[in-house]
Amino acid sequence: MLNIMRQQAQSWLIKVLLGAIVVVFVFWGVGSFTSRQGAKVAEVNGKTITVEEYRKAYDNLIEQYRQQFGGKLDERMLEMLKVKQQVLNRLVDEKLLLNEAERLSLRVAPEELSEAIVKIPAFQDRGTFNTRRYRMVLNNAQMTPEEFEESQRQVMLIGKLRDLITAGVAVSESEAMAQYNYDNERVNIRYVRFSPDRYKKLTPTDEEVTKYFEDHKENYRTEPKIKARYLIFDPKDFTSQVTISEDDIRDYYESNQGEFEKEQTVQARHILLKLAEDADPKQVEARRAEAQKIADRARAGEDFATLAKTFSEGPTKDRGGDLGTFKRGDMVKPFSDKAFSMKPGEISDPVRTRFGWHVIKVEKVSPATTEPLEQATGKIREKLVEMQSQTKAFDRAEEIFDVTFNNNDLAQVAAENKLSLITSGFFSRSQGTLKGVTNRTQFADKAFELPIDEISDVLEIGDKYYLVQVIEKQDSQIPELASVKEKVTADVLQSLQKKKAMADAETLLADLKKGQKIDDAAKIYDLKPADSGLFKRDDTIEGIGSERSISTAAFQLYKAGELPESVIQGTQGVYVFQLLERKVPDPQGFAEERQAIEERLLQRKQYSVFNTWMAELKSRSEVSIEKSYLQ
Repeated sequence: MLNIMRQQAQSWLIKVLLGAIVVVFVFWGVGSFTSRQGAKVAEVNGKTITVEEYRKAYDNLIEQYRQQFGGKLDERMLEMLKVKQQVLNRLVDEKLLLNEAERLSLRVAPEELSEAIVKIPAFQDRGTFNTRRYRMVLNNAQMTPEEFEESQRQVMLIGKLRDLITAGVAVSESEAMAQYNYDNERVNIRYVRFSPDRYKKLTPTDEEVTKYFEDHKENYRTEPKIKARYLIFDPKDFTSQVTISEDDIRDYYESNQGEFEKEQTVQARHILLKLAEDADPKQVEARRAEAQKIADRARAGEDFATLAKTFSEGPTKDRGGDLGTFKRGDMVKPFSDKAFSMKPGEISDPVRTRFGWHVIKVEKVSPATTEPLEQATGKIREKLVEMQSQTKAFDRAEEIFDVTFNNNDLAQVAAENKLSLITSGFFSRSQGTLKGVTNRTQFADKAFELPIDEISDVLEIGDKYYLVQVIEKQDSQIPELASVKEKVTADVLQSLQKKKAMADAETLLADLKKGQKIDDAAKIYDLKPADSGLFKRDDTIEGIGSERSISTAAFQLYKAGELPESVIQGTQGVYVFQLLERKVPDPQGFAEERQAIEERLLQRKQYSVFNTWMAELKSRSEVSIEKSYLQ
């Protein structure tokens, strides 16, 4: 509950840990690392998933979502995300996979495990594994080295099983070519759009309004509303009570060294000549020779950026090969190793990576630095003041909450303790003013969970703490037509406009199917057809925007002049169109995109094969889950 008690967990070390490690654990769940027996959550082929395993996996998943959504994460969002079901599914999958790996006698050797762990960036200091940091990171994550190493072993074991299941998956050249054609094929259409708002002369009758209201009453049902009184404990109000000593500052600095370290960086340009990883030796050497000639020209004085614009085949070509500033781990290892060994102004010989041959020019090298305590003192002091102010605000909120055990009248408690009490008007989850509340949605969600007259626990919402008491409630209800007639009338008008647009579009399409030309037929409606220009399946269509339904219908047409079966309802109106042109991609471009396409298709096929295998494994397994953990 108390944010300040988690402040250390917000340091860069824990953020790195969560980003680099915990996400993996969350995906598979964290296994039981101790010998103690817990209550049963589920049973998979006779093997138990304990409460302890469930709790750890649940906490990890909540932390992942908290990192992703921040203050927006609340009970309603957790229900929508079905967190409990996710955790159970992942734990069951993990247990099934580990059982299967054991059945197949798969193993992770100690040296494999050690090699994997020392490569994790969270445990490295300037690119080298640091035992002290390893233990510090795990300690901050409330995990022992034994627990972490066992979980890492399980992750690697599951990885080996996945590799075994998908080992035979391959992508043929014909599959890659078909995908290339699908991705790059383009069409051009001539279209007419019937926008509903062009029918301005339509006027709904009272009978139409009444009937529409009767047919759509639920659309006008009011939200439930409540009235509440509440106390706010704002950390800013406690800042004057905080005193920070020089020892406090030094202790923080020494305990959070990583926060003040800046990695070495390099600013560079490169020229890439693409080459498939499995290219034959002659191709490899031919492309290397090309790259060497470019490097020689650059060393002879030709402008590197101009050479990159001319010869590079990478995405930075138009920027003269500019990669900007990057850290060692930002680039693939062969590239990074070379770039970080060079001096400013130096131009490399060709460097081979999985993308091809690179020629690198280093423009600037910024060494690793550590901000000295003297420079960091100011921001450390600000941070500690903020942290201690939060602590004091929470402590005061807890103190007042304790008083409410003997007095459930928040107004009286506020008066006796000389606190400023706020009483709201009626508000719903989405509407109504709440004075002093910075995160209205979260406050409303918490308040709506409270029974009348019950005082909440201390609520941490945004950067403040609250005690809330709901004093009145209004149920949801369907209003009388008179009170919402203006809105209903507007809805009826919109409905009539859409129907009219649809009717006119269908008439136009029928005329086109009879042989009438689109330009002539559109004149009847005082509309002028427009051309979209060539677009791919996933492109935004010029003049139309991103309309999946139109794109799908257009790519079902093959001959110039062909029409869709029906009109298309889009976000901006109803469309009638005909195909002007369908253009297949240039086969020459396939060579450049082939590797990326094959990698994408391979991942897709591996995913499909593994999921199919997983479904079959589940179908022949016995899984029982305690229903209470799904509620």
